[in-house]
Amino acid sequence: MKALLSWLQDFAPIDGDPVEIGEQLSDLGMAVEQLDRLGEGLDGIVVAKVLATRPHPNADKIHLVDVDAGDGEAVQIVCGAFNMRPGDLVPLATVGTVMPNGIEIGRRKMRGEWSNGMLCSAREIGLGSDHAGIFLLPPGISDVGVRFADAMGIERDVLYDLGCGDGRIVITAAKRFGIRGVGIDIDPDRIAEAQENARQAGVADRVKFIKGDLFDADIKEATVVTLYLLPEVNLRLRPKLLSELKPGTRIVSHNYDMGDWKPERSAKLTVDGTEHVVYAWTIAKPATRSQRE
Repeated sequence: MKALLSWLQDFAPIDGDPVEIGEQLSDLGMAVEQLDRLGEGLDGIVVAKVLATRPHPNADKIHLVDVDAGDGEAVQIVCGAFNMRPGDLVPLATVGTVMPNGIEIGRRKMRGEWSNGMLCSAREIGLGSDHAGIFLLPPGISDVGVRFADAMGIERDVLYDLGCGDGRIVITAAKRFGIRGVGIDIDPDRIAEAQENARQAGVADRVKFIKGDLFDADIKEATVVTLYLLPEVNLRLRPKLLSELKPGTRIVSHNYDMGDWKPERSAKLTVDGTEHVVYAWTIAKPATRSQRE
């Protein structure tokens, strides 16, 4: 289960250093296993428009890309990805930008040609694990020169991960969105399996799995709960969800429902020939006795 600091601040006058807040939550029984700062390292990244691409005169595996960073002037970038074309909108890390991984972008020569910044992949900006090509923004999403974070609606925030099923959700989130997370499960064999799955998926550096019991967690501050549990576990968990979660909290369950508690929405998806169902609920105000029982 994950909760943003901004969500918590919507319900309580929480202020102060995020690390200290996390420690206080842990002391109250809501174990904060990991704290991640979202949106940091994006300040110097702007939306740029590809003007032209051309071969590098001294290399075959890189090429030259001219982009407009907002002032109408062509800025030359040396790039090793070839998935963009004139007119595409791309994230440009300008000279002096300190990336989320701590690397500072400088002006440098690459095989005799100046590169005045760096075009970014999804992994480099924390939006996924893809590093094969440059991240392409949807056409028309933003004007050229706008901060990338503003164009994508990314706000600085702090993500508290209080537990997340058997690990599959955490691994998928890490692969697709670059999220760092912690999975908690009571079965040590499943923890070992999740760790191996993370290694095979290439996200072991961004996720962590800890043996623990979901039923012992204090979930009162959650605003979103995701589940991938067996039907009988969902039914056992339902009274806890209804009695401890605040009105408006969203619950999403993969493949299994909540008995006679009808979901607000459900969707069927077919992946590799296997059908999956996703159910979604929102905690009502107040929960009825029939729902609690």
